[in-house]
Amino acid sequence: MSPEYIKEKVEQWFNIEDMTINRTSRLVHCRYVYFALCRKFTKLSHQSIAEIIGTKHSTSVTGMKKFKRFYRMVFFSEFKEGYLELSERFKASINDENFREKNPNAYNSNFNYDDELLKIKEEYLEKLFVIVDKNTKIVRKYEKRLKIHRNSDALTEVSKLEDADFKEFENLAKVFLKRKAFLPVKSYLK
Repeated sequence: MSPEYIKEKVEQWFNIEDMTINRTSRLVHCRYVYFALCRKFTKLSHQSIAEIIGTKHSTSVTGMKKFKRFYRMVFFSEFKEGYLELSERFKASINDENFREKNPNAYNSNFNYDDELLKIKEEYLEKLFVIVDKNTKIVRKYEKRLKIHRNSDALTEVSKLEDADFKEFENLAKVFLKRKAFLPVKSYLK
């Protein structure tokens, strides 16, 4: 099923003109139902689902989490009933052989799931490269610092400390670093 069709049916069920207009609690809850139905009846990503109603993928992800959290709450019963009824109707229509002919807008035949998946993979691969590059620089920076002090007697002794002794050392080191920050530069360079 296409997300456009699901959006249309959710709007009809809850008797609203457009669920994208504002952020009243009723419309927000309708959007949660829309997100849940799209995730159940389509193979689309959160990004693709969110684009239909003009939001970001994070809104879709958050909407799904809130739908799951609110599902059993009393104030959400109207939306739960709508979700269950629309789910049953969608399941029945999927099994109906003539459904595609009666409702040509229910399925988006031009949508290519493989292309969409490839786009998402490429997007996240780019993000991964940025993260790895950034963290590699940080790791190399600390590796250089460690190489300088690797054979230090002080580090060897610190590495042998037990938990209680290490906590005491940590507290003393914090005090030392605070004092060092307040000392004039000349005093510890002598």
